[in-house]
Amino acid sequence: RVATAIACVLGVLACNSSSSDKPPVRAAPPAVSSVDWARAIPQTPPGGAREPGYVGSAQCRPCHETIDKSYAHHGMARTGVRPLADLDRAWLTRIFDAGSTTPVRHEQSGFSYRPFRDGDRFLVEESRLDAAGHVDHSWVQPVTHAMGSGDAGMAFYFREGDRYFQVPLDWFPSAARWGLDPGFANDNLRLFSTLDTTCVACHTEPPRRSMTAATVLFEPMPPGIGCERCHGPGAKHVASSRSEDIVNPSRLSARQQLEVCAQCHQDTASVYLPGREPFGYRPGEALDSFRRNHLREPAETDRLVLLDHPERMTRSACYLKSEGKLTCTTCHDPHATSRGQTAAYWRARCNSCHGDAKHACTEAKPVRTKVGDDCAKCHMRRGATDDIPAVSVVDHWIQVRPPPIRPGPAAPPERIVAWSTYLSAAKPDPEAGAALAVGFDFYGKPDEAERRAQAAVAAGSRVPEVYELVAAHLGARGRPDEAARTLGELLAFQPDRRRALMAYALAALDAGTPPWRAEAEHSLDRMIALDPRDQRALEVKGMLLVRDGRYKEGKELFLRAVAAGPAGGAARVGLAALALHDNDRAAAIRELEAARLIEPRDPWIRVRLAALGIGGPVDSPRAPPTPVSAWLPPELR
Repeated sequence: RVATAIACVLGVLACNSSSSDKPPVRAAPPAVSSVDWARAIPQTPPGGAREPGYVGSAQCRPCHETIDKSYAHHGMARTGVRPLADLDRAWLTRIFDAGSTTPVRHEQSGFSYRPFRDGDRFLVEESRLDAAGHVDHSWVQPVTHAMGSGDAGMAFYFREGDRYFQVPLDWFPSAARWGLDPGFANDNLRLFSTLDTTCVACHTEPPRRSMTAATVLFEPMPPGIGCERCHGPGAKHVASSRSEDIVNPSRLSARQQLEVCAQCHQDTASVYLPGREPFGYRPGEALDSFRRNHLREPAETDRLVLLDHPERMTRSACYLKSEGKLTCTTCHDPHATSRGQTAAYWRARCNSCHGDAKHACTEAKPVRTKVGDDCAKCHMRRGATDDIPAVSVVDHWIQVRPPPIRPGPAAPPERIVAWSTYLSAAKPDPEAGAALAVGFDFYGKPDEAERRAQAAVAAGSRVPEVYELVAAHLGARGRPDEAARTLGELLAFQPDRRRALMAYALAALDAGTPPWRAEAEHSLDRMIALDPRDQRALEVKGMLLVRDGRYKEGKELFLRAVAAGPAGGAARVGLAALALHDNDRAAAIRELEAARLIEPRDPWIRVRLAALGIGGPVDSPRAPPTPVSAWLPPELR
């Protein structure tokens, strides 16, 4: 994936220090980029920026008190980021105590995670065993916030400064157990993954946030999905009280109503269209003009995906024969929870279309009795999802005889289609090829993704992901200058995209010439100007300065980096190396111990601690250094 390819900040710098086995790269000409590094920095207003026209659900309450009280019990009302103090204390105690004796292991990295409680505090311990089976590493992290309603699952976070950091463990109530968060299943991001606006967009109404850093979210956060996610911005309606100044989804077409729900409940192989942002959808517009979703063809009747409810429903004979009139609200009241409803309630929903003799149930009475005369248990069976096996959902593909759910990962699809194509709502779209490239990358077809991405870039696409896809492939083939040029094209039309700025800096550094080195510094400086607490940018810039012998300037950036968040292993190593250089033993030990907590697998850290009389002998000092120490110049090693 693109994110994985460009995320290894330190590894690229390590490669620069040992390039004997790398293919030769072409020297860049003097003028390497046309990126305007002097452009103004957007300013965030005091207290954070708000989505234009949004006023918050509290403004709706005085006139809609009955609906507000009913909706408060809906899962959507509590899907946002909430302090643990706002959750049920007895429930939290029960689930943290339940997981305290059974750590969850991440097999690829060797780290294990254990939730536990210490009085009124809730914590997660990260640990690792050595070759002899003894605990070699332990990091105990207090948990302060949670995200999710707790109906299907709940993720946990701790807040430092103005950011939320996720722990790798989720609670899955349908399985009654703790497990790895899906985002950590392959790459273990440990305790260093930050929540951003894309992650939170389907969990809450628009929060107050930074104009320049997607991970900076101001408190208090909204507790969940609010009125305006389905009814649109409310400022005009609050001022006028006129019904025509707010969207009433019941007055939209059936397809538009479906897409109001699909803005969050259909998010598969998706990409935002040019100029669109996570909170930019407005009820009534075509979803595919905002975010393109891609569906696999042919569809698999025996697999479930967590957020595919609208797709599954629209493939049902019930939907097709209704000529598009069947919508989510045919069965679900958006203002009241569906949990705990009786079989009779759901049977009545089915009988609103199937109540006559022509459509009467033909199943034998004993079978109907066994399932409580519940239509959904036969025709909409519940099961584990393909993407999150610990979560169980109801399949909304209504089938006469649904096949058993097939476990295991799905193979890449034969082809994929856009949501609007399936709904017969497609329009000519110059970005269709770019969106398909992102979709094929999601579904694990990198060759097809790259081919389409190259064509989209050549055609002047404005979808950032295709430039990042092409650049990642160029970099993997030893063509960093071409990768940097491709990213420069992206930055020309989306100049402050953080991921692209970092990828551009790393590719420029790997290109290795003085003009590209200058470009890398410009990019890092831009990132720091946009976000003075950007830990990765501070760390990488500090590494460059130290490698140039500018120790004092590098140390200043390292100090800022370690203060910016829980990561910063390379900055800690740099501070330790500089302390050793200055014969400051106490400072060196302090920084090495902090670095070892961040990266316990690094042999350089262990060797230096052992030399200072800390931690005992090192069994395998010949193990290769990890990226947190591989960047050190020879004179500081």
